[in-house]
Amino acid sequence: DAWQPRFRRNGKKQYMLGGLRIALTEDGRVERSSQRFPSGSVIVRIMPERFGGGFLFYQSDSQGTRLWRAKSWVGKLKALTYLSRSTDSLTIGFDRLYLRNRYNKMVAIDADSGELRALGQLPPASDFGYMAFADGWRGIVDTDLRGPVASFDAGATWRSLQVSQHITGAAVLDGDPVLYVSGGYYRLDVRGRMQFISNQERAKSTTYNAPISHSEDEPAKLVQDEPDRHPLGKRVLRAAIERGWPETKTSVIVAHEGSLVRVRLPSGAVEAVRQKAFSEPEASCQGLLVGKGFGFVCGEPKGDTVVYAFEAPLALREVARFEQPRFVGSSGNGALVVRGKCDTSKSPAKLRNYCIINVDGSKREIGVKGELGAERVVALSDGRVVVLVPPRSGTAGRLTVIAGSKLQSAELKFPEEPRRAVKVARRGLWLESFEQRDKSTIAGWVEAGGPVVGVKLKLDGKVEVGKVYDEGGDVVFSGRFALAVADTEEGLESTDGGKTWTEFEMPRLPESEGDAKTRACSPVGCAVRGWLRVGWGEPAVKNDLDNVLLPDPIDIAGKSTPATYLTCRLGKKDPKAAAKSERPPPGTVAAYSTWSNFRGAPPPKLTKGQIGVDKGTYSYNQVTAHGYAWGPKGADWTRAGWWQVRFHDRFVPNGGVRMSANTRSPWPDQTSAAEAIGAKRYGGYWRWHAVLEPSGEFALISICRSGSSSCEMYSVGHNRPVLPLRTTPYARRPSDNGAIRVGEAWYYLLDSGSSGLELWRADLAQAKRIRRYRRVSRRRYSSTPKVKLVRRAIGGEMGFLITVGADASRGSSVDNWVVLPIDPKDGELGEPITLMPASLHPPMMPCHPHEDGWLVDARPQSNTIANVRGASGYLHQVEYRLRLNPSSYCVEALAGIAGRGFTANDGPRPEIGDAKDVLMLAAREQYGKRSWQLECWDRRSH
Repeated sequence: DAWQPRFRRNGKKQYMLGGLRIALTEDGRVERSSQRFPSGSVIVRIMPERFGGGFLFYQSDSQGTRLWRAKSWVGKLKALTYLSRSTDSLTIGFDRLYLRNRYNKMVAIDADSGELRALGQLPPASDFGYMAFADGWRGIVDTDLRGPVASFDAGATWRSLQVSQHITGAAVLDGDPVLYVSGGYYRLDVRGRMQFISNQERAKSTTYNAPISHSEDEPAKLVQDEPDRHPLGKRVLRAAIERGWPETKTSVIVAHEGSLVRVRLPSGAVEAVRQKAFSEPEASCQGLLVGKGFGFVCGEPKGDTVVYAFEAPLALREVARFEQPRFVGSSGNGALVVRGKCDTSKSPAKLRNYCIINVDGSKREIGVKGELGAERVVALSDGRVVVLVPPRSGTAGRLTVIAGSKLQSAELKFPEEPRRAVKVARRGLWLESFEQRDKSTIAGWVEAGGPVVGVKLKLDGKVEVGKVYDEGGDVVFSGRFALAVADTEEGLESTDGGKTWTEFEMPRLPESEGDAKTRACSPVGCAVRGWLRVGWGEPAVKNDLDNVLLPDPIDIAGKSTPATYLTCRLGKKDPKAAAKSERPPPGTVAAYSTWSNFRGAPPPKLTKGQIGVDKGTYSYNQVTAHGYAWGPKGADWTRAGWWQVRFHDRFVPNGGVRMSANTRSPWPDQTSAAEAIGAKRYGGYWRWHAVLEPSGEFALISICRSGSSSCEMYSVGHNRPVLPLRTTPYARRPSDNGAIRVGEAWYYLLDSGSSGLELWRADLAQAKRIRRYRRVSRRRYSSTPKVKLVRRAIGGEMGFLITVGADASRGSSVDNWVVLPIDPKDGELGEPITLMPASLHPPMMPCHPHEDGWLVDARPQSNTIANVRGASGYLHQVEYRLRLNPSSYCVEALAGIAGRGFTANDGPRPEIGDAKDVLMLAAREQYGKRSWQLECWDRRSH
């Protein structure tokens, strides 16, 4: 094969070459599509019977993704859809198609109409890995956190599969879905049983007589034997073009190795074979006009040269036989010119003989003298013979007509124009096999080391020249036909002996070592290395080889999310100016500490003889915290020293500073305290990190040595002592948005990157890992979806809050909040609970004290626009502290950043809304110390 086939199915090899779909059967029959794909890679999927069978084709590039369907490999294409986004992979689901882009975002497409559909039967998940669907009922999907899940009821329910290894692929193997892992694969049968098959066992298994399973990025293949079933071998159509002769418009006769074969056009199907049709079993034959019909010139290596005439329905009649290899030229009218004498006698040394076989089968000999080898001999249909001597240096050339014993000679007369064509004709090589075109005209081709021109000669010597072809590449001739493959990869043909050249659509195919080495043309068509052209002139199929029509585009951007509009006013209490720091007496603050305010709150007051050290998070951290340690100089701080940790709850107005109770220092002196909290500039540098518990009453503080994973962790509660948590050596800090407090125990998340997400529990006892959750394999340029560890406002339930993709089929761009419940004992995940869209529908109402729900600090997908009356400036980055339930929610508090220049105006507070609907919003400067308390109302509900 010149190229590897895309598929081998039902005895056919199916290729995609130059955007064309080509099918080749075992017996050499060729089928071709009339439509061509635009340039670029085309990915193919075999459609299952539940989708009606056939093939799915798609292209994906920077311009988007285009999909087509066809009932057969070469059938007419039906445009499905055109998505504006590019696609990395396509998966055939239960009853729809899933397309995924490089960011791992997925949309669903109807396989018949191409319309957008909901993700439908997929399990709720923030991210998906590999997927495989065996039929309309069974499928496996690898999900983020939960891992692989399986369904046996078309996605109505999903159950977790106990596969902890990294999933490397998914497929359908012998009718069952499988998951590939390192060392083998897991197979799920119809009864729900999982079986692991190692690579060693897999290698011993037999080859299936069905399409080999494939992942979503690799097509299926079927391996079968390909026996030869006729004498023309595998390249039937090429043999028909190179050696055959057209019997009708749709059939060709080929003589080959003693057999006569009828080949159907344009498919190349062998319709009939007659064995032992002639007596040369190893002869190579060439079709040509013989007498009043057509026939073949056949010859074996070093054997006889035989001329046969074809006789219907499928037979040959011998016309002439010569005992040695001979040159036989067609005159284009049924008469033949055979170089040498008609019998076996030898010609004189200074004479070249020709045996002329007339149209009626009679023979005569002529002899040519002079500069032998330059002459071109043509036998006319009326029995006359033309001897043409082409022009050479210093001579114009001559044409001689032999009629019986009479000779009539004339010098060639070239026209003045076109000058370049005449120049090529005068200087070029006049090729063999000039033919008779009409009663008084012969014609042929002239090649001049690149340029080519057709010439036509009257019997009186008058010469006509055609249009010069000079675009390089390959040119192949056959009588009045010629085909040129230009260096620019254009195709041109001439069917009138070079008078005109016409451009035609030609597939652009790469060269291959398996290409045929021969090039030939005939009235049947033309064969070059990479492809075959059947017929000449206008294509039989209208718009043949045109690019397939592009599908209609679909917009999947989704509708813009409506904004949330708030009307706000300043709270009843005027904002307090930031308190001034009370600087202790000189020498009472360590040189490496600042003893500074924390978000406007003054530090602990130092009395005479005390010294303090402090350290905290950076001001740009999402949750800020600060620690103070102090005690008498020279005393034992474990007896007389104290320390306090403060953290910021951005949802609390007027500063939002939470303070722990003063706690006895665990360090004996100021030096060890400074080193422990990272205040000392030498001897080790430590970094602070704080994670706020969703209630805002507690924070998990980590003090980590810079550049390592060694962290000390502390539980800090408002007005509660600072409690150290007993962690493992080299403990890492918790992930942001990944810490909750249930009872007296902390649960927090550690992000282990490619290893997954770890759930830990810590209390006064040793911290321990409860479970590791595997994340799906990431796509290119894609970040892992965020996961929040949340709890119920009332009760001890806990879970992961994830976002599930929006339903593009409804034009939505809003994701949905979903909770995966967690068993606090072993970390087992429960069935997903769908809460609500990640944009807040009106009306927004404040939470009541005993109202339950999943406690979440989040920023909805909808933008929040706050109009603050009685103030100048704006708010941005508005966040919500919510209690979420399925299809309902309430708001505990709001937080926002005040833009530059935000100031309160003088005057009375404006009247706005009902006091029972008021939402409290804490506004603060991003890097300053000022804060405001605002009362807000949802304008959409008024």
